[in-house]
Amino acid sequence: MDTKDLELAVLEMIRRLYNAEYNGKIRVRQTLKEYPSEKDEYLNLGYILELGLNKDERPITLAFEGTQEQFLKFVFNELKHNRYHYTDYFTAEKIYCNKDGCCKKK
Repeated sequence: MDTKDLELAVLEMIRRLYNAEYNGKIRVRQTLKEYPSEKDEYLNLGYILELGLNKDERPITLAFEGTQEQFLKFVFNELKHNRYHYTDYFTAEKIYCNKDGCCKKK
C-alpha cells in the first residue's frame, strides 16, 4: 500500500463517518529517517496526513509513528472523536485606536 492508497482509505473513512464527500486538499507522506551507517537506506517511522479543509495554506496535520494499519486506526479514531467536519477558519484584523481617534492596523 503506498501513500495514494492511504489517501483513498482516508477519503473512504470520511465518507463513512461523516456521510459526506471530502473535496479539499489531502496528502499523506511518509516520515523517513536515514540509517546512520548506510547512505541510501531509510527507515519508515510513520505517516503524516494533511487535510486542507477550507484553508489549503493552513492544513490540519495528523502525524503518527507506526505501521500503515496503526496509522489508519489512529486516523479513524481522530476523525470519529474530534469532529473535523465542523472546523472553520476565519481571518480577522485587530485595529488599535488611540485617544485622538487615529487607528492603526497591527
